[in-house]
Amino acid sequence: MIDAGSLTQASQQMGVPKSKLSRRLAKLEEHLGYQLLNRTTRKQELTESGLLLYRSCKPHLEALSNVEDDLHELNTAPKGRLNILLPIEFFNQVIGTIVTNYAKQYPGVMVHCSHYSSALPEESYQYDLIFVLHETDLADTNWVESSF
Repeated sequence: MIDAGSLTQASQQMGVPKSKLSRRLAKLEEHLGYQLLNRTTRKQELTESGLLLYRSCKPHLEALSNVEDDLHELNTAPKGRLNILLPIEFFNQVIGTIVTNYAKQYPGVMVHCSHYSSALPEESYQYDLIFVLHETDLADTNWVESSF
């Protein structure tokens, strides 16, 4: 309510009816045994007790909000190491830009690029992604083929 400026604004921000918010505030005041808010027809103002409670709780509420954000990011943002194997002919400014942009977009991912110079790389499970340039059909493998 304090940050919102009024009970009406606070109820809108919280998605709670104003009457319910008023009842919750009254219940809190009853539980604590102190009036937290001076209400007039024109405005609401914190009492000394309300101001003390607000100042004491605000950093903790902000910390909880930050933890929620951190938990969301932890569980949704990609992280870890991405190992990519590219033919040496593919190492150019375009790939460099793509890898750089990816690394900026996903700072929790460490991108590690390696290259090979033979026609086909050896099949290796140490890479998450292997690019192969070819002009003819590839021999049968368990690799997934995609054309650009």
